[in-house]
Amino acid sequence: MCFYFKQSKDALTLAKRFKVKVNENDSFVKGEFNAFTFPRVPVITDKARDRIFGFNWGLIPDYESDISIRKFTLNGRIETLDSVRSYRNYIQNRCLIISDGFYEWGVDSENGEVKSETGRGKIKKCKYLISLQDDSLFTFAGIYSPNGTFTLLTTYANNLLGEIHSPKQRMPVILKPDQEKKWLDRADINLFYQPGKFELSAKLIDTGRDFKKNSNLDDNLIF
Repeated sequence: MCFYFKQSKDALTLAKRFKVKVNENDSFVKGEFNAFTFPRVPVITDKARDRIFGFNWGLIPDYESDISIRKFTLNGRIETLDSVRSYRNYIQNRCLIISDGFYEWGVDSENGEVKSETGRGKIKKCKYLISLQDDSLFTFAGIYSPNGTFTLLTTYANNLLGEIHSPKQRMPVILKPDQEKKWLDRADINLFYQPGKFELSAKLIDTGRDFKKNSNLDDNLIF
């Protein structure tokens, strides 16, 4: 799953990377975003690829008058979108969610003790910053409603995220640059089920210790 991410690059860097227009004064361009506050975050849509817009996290379907549904549409499993009523009408409404890092919670048995979720032994939950090893921009795959709300899509975890984020074994759908156009062009959604090959860095935030893993070790990748 993915409920926390950041975007720390300036507007000019975004404009160059995505070849879009962006207003330096737009408050949504930079920040640390907590899904549970339904923030306005930077996205590029399939219908306006030359601009960055601020969309609110948590898709609200057009038919829904109760906005509390957004609590349940922060993340969507990419492999089951067509079976979820909230999503099935928006599968072809594609967007790129701009980021340069996201946060996940894992375990570190060496530094302090808290009771584990499973009750087996004692472990400490730790916060990790996940980013590309060169700290560059990337995008998550998303779908959106015309009302300016979106869902961030998740898929099966690769080796790195599987180690950190066990037992949920999920990660956001991260798009490679050459996959971004295909996503916006509404390529077959089946092509995006498996995690892409990325060299990701995981920084252990609460102890200051860093470690890097090569996520290209996955055996079942299709990108």
